[in-house]
Order: sequence, then structure tokens, then C-alpha cells
Amino acid sequence: MKKIKTHDKIVELVLDSLKKEIIPWEKGWYGDPLCYNPMTGTCYRGVNYFMLRMISDIEKYEDPRWMTFNQIKKANFHLENAKGKGVPIVFWAAFNKEDKTEIKNSWAAARMAKEDPESIYFVARTYTVFNASLVKGIEPYSHRESVNDDQISLFLKDYIRSEGITLLHGGDEAYYQYGEDAIRLPHPDAFTDPGYYLDTLAHEISHSTGHQKRLDRRDQMIRYHFDDLERAKEELRAELGSMFINSELGIPPSEERIERHQAYIQSWISLIEEKPYELIQAIRDAEKIQSYVYEHGHVDLYIYRPEPKLLSEKSEKTNEREGELEK
Repeated sequence: MKKIKTHDKIVELVLDSLKKEIIPWEKGWYGDPLCYNPMTGTCYRGVNYFMLRMISDIEKYEDPRWMTFNQIKKANFHLENAKGKGVPIVFWAAFNKEDKTEIKNSWAAARMAKEDPESIYFVARTYTVFNASLVKGIEPYSHRESVNDDQISLFLKDYIRSEGITLLHGGDEAYYQYGEDAIRLPHPDAFTDPGYYLDTLAHEISHSTGHQKRLDRRDQMIRYHFDDLERAKEELRAELGSMFINSELGIPPSEERIERHQAYIQSWISLIEEKPYELIQAIRDAEKIQSYVYEHGHVDLYIYRPEPKLLSEKSEKTNEREGELEK
């Protein structure tokens, strides 16, 4: 398999953080969660999103907008003090196997849905993007309004209700029980802050997507209590899945959940060092977790999710290739 610079960089950054006994996504990637290209309106997803959030945290960027050098130049903006600040992201271009011609990713997805995946293949293309805080001339970024706890609670509980999951309260443990398809949490009053309760609920909801009638991670779920490696894999997916869910909703990470998952740091280091691609696959699975929960919890009924503002219709058309979504 061809090495992809973005993937290598993510593995490097995550391992470096974990070896310092820091879980990088525990820092609170929320508030203004969308990483997007203002020239195209493209929201970066999955691996690209994870990469840009990590770099934003390292560099202390508060602006979620990212652009290529050519886009900055075409808009008559100027890149300042950006030496070594470019970040690699990856997009997947789809091609016809028969005649080697490139096709739109939306057409490729339609073909995949029609069970004709053998007629297409994908090629990874890497682009370098720069944060808008390094760009002179671009309009200032306006931070969005935060979502309130009541909206978040309604959305998460709608997911539980629509999926037929049993939600139980009592005791002092938080867990998802695969066989019963049930989530158990301490009583909400036992949490020191409503955000702690919502964060813990989102984490257990992420586990619930592993049921075979949902995203089907049944092997990991069944071996969870008997196999340390499978437990580490599943906890990594649930951690990243809840981070993806929480970041867009504005749920801060709870101290109690962070402390509980410190115990997995060494197992995650061992897993990623032995099989680096496991981290990339976990990030992709986390995006699937978020998408599944958002769709089945009917997020748009409860939470307004604005589209990123475009700078101009002209720039959107001229940069269409750089705005295609990651496969």
C-alpha cells in the first residue's frame, strides 16, 4: 500500500502525544468545530478533520478555515510567516477502470451503492493547506453561537429512543452492554456538571453503534471483556467517535472519562506502533459513528448546523477539484 503523508503525520503526532501520557483528543476540540475551506465550502472530514484539529491545537489556531496556496493567491490574499506551516491533507480521486478517465466522487459513490465497485478505483491526492490566521486580507472569522445542554440532551436521547436502546440509571459505573443493547450510567445528579453527563452518554452511545444491527463491530464487542487488544481497539473507536460527536455539539471532555481512559494509553501506543493503519481505520470508523448517530438521532431537528460561509461563488467554481470530499 502506498504511504500517504497525511497518515504518517497523524501517526507521528498521536504517538508523540500518547508517549507524553497525553490523549490528544481529550483537550476539547469543540466550540467552533468545523474545519473548512472558505473558497469551496468543503467541510474537511475524517482523517483530514483529525489532522487539522491536531495542528490547530498544536499551533493554537482559533480560525477553522483552511486554504491552499493557489486559492490564497487567486483571492488576492497574502500568506505571511507561513514557512513550514503548510499541512498535508488527502483527497481520493475516482477513475473508471475501463478507460482510466476520472469521474466525480458523487458518481463513484452511486456506483458503489449499486454494487458495482469493481468498475472504479481510487487514487490518493495530497494537497497542502494553510490556516486562515496566516492569511492577510481575509475577512475576520465570526465564532458561532454555542449549543445549549437541553438541545444536546434531546438529540442524544432521540438517538437512543429511535434505536430501541435501553437507558438505565443507577450505580457508579458507566458502560454499554452489548447483549442487552443497553446503556447504564450513574444518575444524572451524581455528575458534578451536566456536560460530564452528556460526554459520558455520548461515549457509551458510540459503543452502541458497534451492535451488529448498526455498524457491526460485533467481534470487538463480544471479545471486549476477554481480549485486551480488542478492548483497546473498541475503546479507541468509542473515544474518537464521541470526540467527533462532541466537537460539533460543543460538549467538553469530562475529567472522569479522561481519567478512566488514561489506562488505555500504553495499549494504544503498542497497537499503533505495531499496526499504524489501525489508527487511521479507527478515525474512519469514528466518522461513521458520528454520521450514524447524527442520522438516527435526527440531529437537524434539534441542533442548527450552519453551512460554512463562502467567500465568493466564483472562487467556489474555480476551485471545485480541491473541494471534493474525502472518500
